[in-house]
Amino acid sequence: GQVSPLLVDAFDKVTLPGSSWSPDGELLFASSWPPHDEIWAIRPEMSAPKRLTSRPKLMAYEPSWGPAGKLVFESHPVDVARRGRITVLVGGQYRDLTGKQRDCRQPNWSPTGEWIVYQCRERKTSWDLWRIHPDGTGERRLTSSRGAEADASFSPDGAWVIYSGDGAGTLK
Repeated sequence: GQVSPLLVDAFDKVTLPGSSWSPDGELLFASSWPPHDEIWAIRPEMSAPKRLTSRPKLMAYEPSWGPAGKLVFESHPVDVARRGRITVLVGGQYRDLTGKQRDCRQPNWSPTGEWIVYQCRERKTSWDLWRIHPDGTGERRLTSSRGAEADASFSPDGAWVIYSGDGAGTLK
């Protein structure tokens, strides 16, 4: 059909392909609306988005819907571009899955909700892919190479992970 913008303003919107739509039709996005980056949702038939995250000292972006309305996203201290951590929001409660001593970004749920895949850089090395259960257990590095692996997404059956990379990686 026709292209219909949902929002038009001077602020950035970021979504992740394949994980931005909730099962009940909400579109998930991050926006730099003041005071700083937070996660928002909007229904195509509505004109006003609703803010899903609100933390005065932490920004939120790169969101991904999980099962039963669970949300995973990347958190950073306000105005800090590094030290990303993977955070889940369930029932109004925030839980960091990774610590602030590493730089972890771009989380994405598996179709079953059993795993979250994300990219992480430790001690200024290149980006590798990791996975973790949404309760914070079972963390494991999936790739290791001299190049960077990023932008990971699960296949619809959860058996595969596709990602972009600039080196010959080894899947673990």
